[in-house]
Amino acid sequence: MAFMKKVTIRPAQKPDLEALYDLYFEFHEFNAQHLPVYLQSLGEPTKEDRKDLQKKLVQILEGSDSTILVAEESGRILGFAEIWLKQPDPNDRAKIHTPYAHLQSLSVTQPFRRKGIGIRLLQGAEAWAGERGALELRLDIWEFSTGPLEFYQKAGYYTFRRALAKNL
Repeated sequence: MAFMKKVTIRPAQKPDLEALYDLYFEFHEFNAQHLPVYLQSLGEPTKEDRKDLQKKLVQILEGSDSTILVAEESGRILGFAEIWLKQPDPNDRAKIHTPYAHLQSLSVTQPFRRKGIGIRLLQGAEAWAGERGALELRLDIWEFSTGPLEFYQKAGYYTFRRALAKNL
């Protein structure tokens, strides 16, 4: 693995929005390509697509319980991690009320994958969550042969719940 030493992990800012649009759309297209039964290609993003995504991204950046971390090298955004703090329902007496964070999305642009950037983003997400009192970082992934399961398992993540489906 060619570890990129000049890559900085930092919170995203509004000037990063253009680069984030492209990364979020690339992330969606990657998953849509591997999961055509569940996701469809968006094709070329429209102005409306960008406007909708901008609204969502600004809410995340301005939220007190969310952030987007970016991996940057020489002014270029190479990847992102979107993280949310979660609080279990205090009225649910059947569950343990462990504060946790949820990694909504993590992606590195294709030419820079397998260079250590994803693990640095993941470590940044873990640090951000831990600094805010989360005791766990949880995530959901789509499972397919070239998907991210092995990446997360190598980083110490384990399955504690699984969603199953059957075609009828």
